[in-house]
Amino acid sequence: KLLYNPKSRVIDYVVPGIIGLILQLLTVTLMACTIARERESGTLYQLMITALRRREIVIGKMLPYLVVSSLLIVIIMLLSGWHFGVAFHDLPALALVCLLFLLCSLGLGLLISAFSRTQTQAIQFSVFFLLPVFVLSGAFAPLEQLPQAVRYISELFPLTHFCRAFRLVNMYRAGLHFYINDLVILLAGAVITFLGAAFLLRRIEQ
Repeated sequence: KLLYNPKSRVIDYVVPGIIGLILQLLTVTLMACTIARERESGTLYQLMITALRRREIVIGKMLPYLVVSSLLIVIIMLLSGWHFGVAFHDLPALALVCLLFLLCSLGLGLLISAFSRTQTQAIQFSVFFLLPVFVLSGAFAPLEQLPQAVRYISELFPLTHFCRAFRLVNMYRAGLHFYINDLVILLAGAVITFLGAAFLLRRIEQ
């Protein structure tokens, strides 16, 4: 008797990967172009001489994408439930997982944007990061299929922790202690990338 995913449907397994890939592709790429675009146009330096603090600038750049991405998550989940019959359980826990993943992805996009001098550079850096994520994050296949050495690299990607935590919550109905490490890593990634972006903005100002 199968206790988890009793119908053995592949779609129930890959939906977290689809959600994560779409979100990371949009958030990282779009955020990576924000500061780089303003630097190219010269408006970034005008923004720097205002009374706004660096963290306020970072938060202001992030919030619109956070709202749009959150709405996109809801739309994808509704379509998955309506078209594929995917059931979602423990919505508060799933919302927490998605929020931390979004913050981490947005922070990564901001960090890329902060040290990119042009939009072209920002897009190139984003693609360089995202390409291995498609293969090594476990979005569509179990990480256990990868060589042991490659799995350590997979742990560096936010999408790996998002997919693992999402599946533990939604497919296995696991308690918080089973995926708390993934949440902590996503939170740490968000904090580190935002602090890094703020630091680079300060360097730009100087």
